[in-house]
Amino acid sequence: EQLRQQQQLQQQQLQLQQNIQMQQLQQMQQMQQLQQVSVLVAVPCMPVPVAAPEVQELKIEEKKKKNDEVVLGRGPVFGNQHRFHQKNSSMGVLSPDARSFTKCSNKGRLSIVCENRVHFSGVVRYAVQFTEGELCSADGVGFILSSDLPCTKNIQKIVSVFANRTGRICVRVHEDVKRCHQRVKCLELGDWLEVISDLEQQKVTFVVWAQDGSAPTSATISFGDVLDKARGRATVPRSACGYLAVVMKHLGVSVNLAS
Repeated sequence: EQLRQQQQLQQQQLQLQQNIQMQQLQQMQQMQQLQQVSVLVAVPCMPVPVAAPEVQELKIEEKKKKNDEVVLGRGPVFGNQHRFHQKNSSMGVLSPDARSFTKCSNKGRLSIVCENRVHFSGVVRYAVQFTEGELCSADGVGFILSSDLPCTKNIQKIVSVFANRTGRICVRVHEDVKRCHQRVKCLELGDWLEVISDLEQQKVTFVVWAQDGSAPTSATISFGDVLDKARGRATVPRSACGYLAVVMKHLGVSVNLAS
């Protein structure tokens, strides 16, 4: 009886080993099949010119450097770099992340809502959107040429390049405002306005990306001459520097920063 039990036990162990070997063999076959499939899939992908976009970007960069113009993409450039100044909270409600502002005071008077940092070099690219409220022709977005923060509340004491709600590009030197012939689309709630300030070339580009998806409109203004003339009658920085500012009049107007 003991001999018979030993034989049964040996048979069970042998059967178990065979089952394990069979499972291992099946696993190996499955792995080989997967490897064969991955090879078949990968082979057609190898000839695809992966470097093509890099070449295209290089060409765009070369064109940008050669023509010294801003190259527009398919929409505004978004990011998480810019914030409104905390002092703006005295004129309205500033969101916890300081990227949205709603005017709640100074009824009927122009309020200047500025960012929290002065830029001294390079190209600074903003994305701004009016989201709520009733816009008026005096509302607008621009770049103030100054190294002083926060911005003065008296709009007649600033030097700036801006686009008003009607799309007209203007240059302000204190109380004098020059209306340039360049213009962009009239600003509506939901439109994205890009303000691209090139402090090296001393120029500002405004681009309006309409909410309805229509083609963007853009205009570029040089401010080098403005700085030279303003130095004789206003306190302006020796070198080009400044920050973003939004002008709004009516209560309840809201603006977002998305750059």
